Amino acid sequence: MRWNTSCISNAQFLGMNMTQEITKAHIEQVVHAFYTKVQQDAHLSKPFAHVTDWVRHEQILSHFWWMNLGGERYLNHRYDVTGKHRAHGFTPELLNGHWLPLFEQVVVATLPADLAQVWLASAHRIGRSLTLMYEQQQLRNAHDAQGFHELRKPLAF
Repeated sequence: MRWNTSCISNAQFLGMNMTQEITKAHIEQVVHAFYTKVQQDAHLSKPFAHVTDWVRHEQILSHFWWMNLGGERYLNHRYDVTGKHRAHGFTPELLNGHWLPLFEQVVVATLPADLAQVWLASAHRIGRSLTLMYEQQQLRNAHDAQGFHELRKPLAF
């Protein structure tokens, strides 16, 4: 099922605090169910093979989603979404072909449709950002391999 992620604009979403509707308990339930499935998934288990403390991983990801949905920070954790995904081999194909569909399945099974829609809109925005950053890195790598180092130098005015 494809979700209509354009129905909620970034401005509307950023102005909302959805944590009054999507509670910490909801988030923890989704995160736990999702990562339980990830560990069993032939494609997704590989990039997550480095995780040794799943309880801590789920705490950190629950906190990430809590803040992403408008909640207040309660952990002192620095997030590097792009760097973490790049370091563990995530590609747009893995993200869009496996991660997002599995995440959608879990969110839809856990939350009422209107709340699922909001959370999934956010997940898709993050996915688009990660995809664009991946493609930009691929272009840089291709240019570097061809000796186009000059393209990366700042312009002097």
